[in-house]
Amino acid sequence: MRRYLELLGLIREDSYVTTSHLAQVLGVSSRTIRSDIAQLNDELRTWGARVTSTPRKGVTLVVCNRQRYSLYHPEYEQSDLTQDERTRQIAEYLLTVEKPVLLDDLADMLHFSRSTLKRDMREVRQLLGEFDLTIDNRAYHGMRVHGEEVGIRNCLAHLKRVVCLNNDSAEGDELAALRAIVTRQVTDHHFQISDIAVENLAVHLYIAIKRVRMGNRIELDPQMIAELARETKGVSMDVATGILEQVEHAYDVSFPQGEAYNFLARLSGKQIVSLDDATANTIVTEENTRLAFSMLERVRESYQIDLRYDIELVTTLAMHLAPLRTRMKYGLPSVNPLLDEIRHSYVLAFSMATVACSVLEGELGYDVPADEVAYVAMYLSVALDRHRDKTDEKDNVLVVCGSGRASSEMLAHRIRDLFGRYLNIVGTTSAHELGRVDFNDIDYAFSTVTIEHPIPVPIVEVSTFLADRDVSNITRALSEGRMSRLATELINPDLVFWGSFESKEAVISFLCRKMKDCADLPDDFEQLVLEREEAGTTAFGNLVAIAHPIRAVGAEDILALAVLRHPIDWGGEDAQLVFLLSIGQKKSRGLASFYRMMNSLVGSRPYVERLIASKSVEEVRRTLRLVAEAGA
Repeated sequence: MRRYLELLGLIREDSYVTTSHLAQVLGVSSRTIRSDIAQLNDELRTWGARVTSTPRKGVTLVVCNRQRYSLYHPEYEQSDLTQDERTRQIAEYLLTVEKPVLLDDLADMLHFSRSTLKRDMREVRQLLGEFDLTIDNRAYHGMRVHGEEVGIRNCLAHLKRVVCLNNDSAEGDELAALRAIVTRQVTDHHFQISDIAVENLAVHLYIAIKRVRMGNRIELDPQMIAELARETKGVSMDVATGILEQVEHAYDVSFPQGEAYNFLARLSGKQIVSLDDATANTIVTEENTRLAFSMLERVRESYQIDLRYDIELVTTLAMHLAPLRTRMKYGLPSVNPLLDEIRHSYVLAFSMATVACSVLEGELGYDVPADEVAYVAMYLSVALDRHRDKTDEKDNVLVVCGSGRASSEMLAHRIRDLFGRYLNIVGTTSAHELGRVDFNDIDYAFSTVTIEHPIPVPIVEVSTFLADRDVSNITRALSEGRMSRLATELINPDLVFWGSFESKEAVISFLCRKMKDCADLPDDFEQLVLEREEAGTTAFGNLVAIAHPIRAVGAEDILALAVLRHPIDWGGEDAQLVFLLSIGQKKSRGLASFYRMMNSLVGSRPYVERLIASKSVEEVRRTLRLVAEAGA
């Protein structure tokens, strides 16, 4: 029914329109249009109207009973559409219509009330603005989209991706054929791109065919064409040429040079890079290697986690920068379908990637979007897993044994073998010598005997040969102990606040002031936090924001929390739980564990709501302890 309404909206009483034009606008075949008109006439007959066809002119709407037809129109206003759906429908129509259209005429064509359409136009302008497009709206002349052809194409592609395409339609068949052409060429040339990239290229080809046939072509200046030819020679050029030649033959369309090189840039920007695909001919430029190293240096300054000498990370990041820079340079958007999952499930990696990408903004002038940041976060997440034993400080264990040095060393060796990634054995001793032990740098005592006198660290009783039951007890004790310490030690009772704030800046100013009262922090601490916000949002969804300075300052890690009475805007996301984390310049004792706790919090609405409802520091600690243990 919706397609019939769209069709009716395109057919005017005062003019003719060809079925081929209707087919082009609606993305179906002329035969489908003729069939739809026949079915539409069956519906209109009872409402005093019909669609008539005149040879060499097209079709027009004839209303025989104005009063009866006026009753039909309101009944079919598309009230079942959401505002997002209406916004996309209006935008797509304005992008494809060849002549200016008046607001009243657009309302009639799309079956919206004038008031609804006026409200939606603000959202339409905002959507178009994301692609540097504007609406020229002159009195008595109508509305028309203005902007670069590349922006129009990118916006249309975005709308096609958002809407689930009907594979049974002519449009779906055409896209399937284009996908087959792209797939065959990239497979034959061993050119690595994702399935999503194949889909995106098919959509862009589909739009390019329609736009070129309408006389709307992408023009590139000779210098840009020369740069593209130099930067993308080799396999990329061969694949692009093969695809375009097949499309031109299959669809009887000719792509001029500007169109060909625009497609070449899109193709090059979608290539997957990995060390597994590298060959003797793979070139990692010195410039991209330098940029990758600078990005990791910025991460080290902010998080005190040094990944600069991870050769695999530096190399894959440098290889990834080649297609990324192509996309940024030529304004080619990249959609990361895992963006939300990465932001919510890999909080540390995404936060680090945001800081890393600020290097590209500073050095190259690129405003790196969140989708691109998420791709960088994926590389960093893998590297963090490889370096977990380096980024996570190990707990120190004292082994207490009552049966001599040999059994003590055997037990220590067994502990190192099973838990060496998490534990350091700092020594062995007997129970009667515990009084002479300095426990300042000890986290646990693993003992084969009962310890009669109290000591200031948790005791885990084990057998000399470390049976399966002992391994389970140690694992549970480490998990509970580490997370309990994290929730208890990081939460300073003097730095937990409840209140109302009107803006992100107000919250940051308040927390920075309170934090400076409790710790030795530089005078420009607040400015450093605001600089980090400029690099990219620190809101991670589910009402959680984790602000921190752009570089590590102070000596120790320190954390503040503001529980807001009402959510506020935080870089486009709502935030009601605002953490301010100052990472110390000393090696961080629990940074990775803190961010794992934040992963669990961002992914759990009940825990968020429990923290928002909390009334005391003890409630906050208790809830965060549960969150931490859930993420252990």
